[in-house]
Amino acid sequence: MKIDFNTIFANFTQNTNLASITALISIVTALLTFSNLIIKKTKSIIFLIMKRKLKKFQYKELKFEVDAATKKSLKYYVSTRGQDIDPCNDEEKVNNNSYESEELIPFLMKKNFEKNRNKYYIILADSGMGKTTFLLKLFLSYYKKIFRKYNIKFMPLFKDNICEEIYKLENKQDTILLLDGLDENREAIYNYQKFLVKLVNATLEFHTIIISCRTQFFSNELEEPKQMSFYSINTINKKVTFLKKYISPFQDDEIDFYLKKKYNLWFEKNKIARSKKIISNCPKLMVRPLLLAYIDDLLLNTTANYDYIYEIYKELINKWIARETSNDEQAQILFDLSKEIASYMYNQKTIYIKEIIIKKLCKDKNVHQETIDFKSRSLLNRNANGTYKFAHKSILEYFIAEKAFNEKDFGEKVITYGFEGYDMLKLFLNEMSLIFLHKQLEHNHSELRDATFQFLLFPDINLSEIDIIDCTFTGCNLSNAQFYAANFTNVNFSSSNLINANFTRAKFKNTTINNTLLYNSCFQEADFESVRFVNSYLQKACLEGSNLLDVNFKKANLSQASFSYAKINKTNFEKAHLNETVFIFTDFKSASFKNTDFSKAYLFYNFLLPHNIDLFFCLKYKYNWNELPVWALNWDKVVLKDTIFSEMQVFLLEQKIDLHDSLVYLKEENELIEYEKYCKRKK
Repeated sequence: MKIDFNTIFANFTQNTNLASITALISIVTALLTFSNLIIKKTKSIIFLIMKRKLKKFQYKELKFEVDAATKKSLKYYVSTRGQDIDPCNDEEKVNNNSYESEELIPFLMKKNFEKNRNKYYIILADSGMGKTTFLLKLFLSYYKKIFRKYNIKFMPLFKDNICEEIYKLENKQDTILLLDGLDENREAIYNYQKFLVKLVNATLEFHTIIISCRTQFFSNELEEPKQMSFYSINTINKKVTFLKKYISPFQDDEIDFYLKKKYNLWFEKNKIARSKKIISNCPKLMVRPLLLAYIDDLLLNTTANYDYIYEIYKELINKWIARETSNDEQAQILFDLSKEIASYMYNQKTIYIKEIIIKKLCKDKNVHQETIDFKSRSLLNRNANGTYKFAHKSILEYFIAEKAFNEKDFGEKVITYGFEGYDMLKLFLNEMSLIFLHKQLEHNHSELRDATFQFLLFPDINLSEIDIIDCTFTGCNLSNAQFYAANFTNVNFSSSNLINANFTRAKFKNTTINNTLLYNSCFQEADFESVRFVNSYLQKACLEGSNLLDVNFKKANLSQASFSYAKINKTNFEKAHLNETVFIFTDFKSASFKNTDFSKAYLFYNFLLPHNIDLFFCLKYKYNWNELPVWALNWDKVVLKDTIFSEMQVFLLEQKIDLHDSLVYLKEENELIEYEKYCKRKK
């Protein structure tokens, strides 16, 4: 049956007067207005309930206090974006990031929490990029939803018994678990793969698991592939795959949005302008929201350029300490005590310290607790269980770097142990080293004289074509350094790292390079006079065309190194490893090879005679071979397994040394044969 609404409406208007219609409309309007008022009031009541509930949850269930800095970050929060590919380590370029990114909170709440597209996520970012702030904001955003489908739980991973606590949680299948700071767990610092397996086994029953971690916590690209969106790990029960998301750095419009939230557009325009100027001068600042949050302190110094992240931290920490102390003496005490606390944490491989340990450190340093508030909230925060931590791990690493730079024994420990799990420590120490070096070169950029550098970081440094005189680089990291055509006089590189260093055409005189890593380094066409490489590691080093006079390679590892076209005079190779080393067209005037391993070395086409004596002249006049300087080469107890000689070398050496394990290169046949077969063929 078809209903004719036009007919019904016409009949209604004919039988109803205008006053009744107007009254009806007024009633409907009043009802709608009243219902809207009810809805608004209901929303307000719900909001107040949720706000009270959130506050109660934050301090009762979480069992740790959100510090003032994190609260401040939440107040000025800018939506966190994520991407599948690491935004790369070059902080100068990340603002021009071309990778696709999206807001992480909507991505997780709408596409994943409800539809359960993925179970495990790992959120990666460098220090100070807002990993903790993001997880807390995600927690708050989902928790305050009135009709949410799942429970949500936020837990920091710093506790030693965190897996046991996770096992005790109820309603696992209906719970979203947010785990903050994989890189801050003691077990993970020692062996993150083993701990991650343990953590996965503890969380398999949960609906969704999201873990935050520093990107640099993973030691290499094989363990944390930078070009892959997934990371997989095998557990006892099953293979688990993590979907990786890297936190994207701020873009220009997001920085503007942050500054507008922080400062009043009408009354603080000057601060906004000065902030933008600092940011433009120091692009590294904008990458890390942690530093951007403290831009007020940076605005006070109108002369600083902030060329290094270290300089920014130094400015901030000095101002924080000044606010917590009443005079310079107290400030110095708090600074020194903070270094000792950081040192303790580094030695114990933890980011937490108990109050009783702080008191002991105060006693050891003769610091009275009445003199200074060692629990200054600007530097140390106390958790509900009574332990303390620095307001941010990067602050801990700043103080470790300060101690390592100024105290060489501790610096040696840091350099020896390495920087796994402490990427900001490595950055700070590198920048402090560069600042110190630049001060030494301040007045003369072509000469570095009477300078001492011990256990410092100079990777990729360029000191080409300068004179380095009476300097010490003991224990320093100089990997990938450029020393092209540099002149070294009385320089000490002992126990340093010179892997992949370039010394092409450099000149060395009275230089010590003992116990040094020189893997794949290049000394092509370099000149050496009175240089010591004792116990050094020169595997795959290039010394082609070099000139060696009075050089000591005793016990050095020269495996697969190349001395082709080099001139070797008064050089000691005693007990050196020369297996697979190349000596093609090498000019030996005088050298000692006592107890040297020559296995699989290439020794053909070498000049084993002095330049001023012609070989054919010697043959014609039956010159006494034993009187030639060639026999000054000490071949005592050498290992010659599969070592390659030319026919002329065999002729010169077979009466002097045992060649039975060596090979002979036949030039005309372009063939290698065993020495025994060569002897039979001659007969």
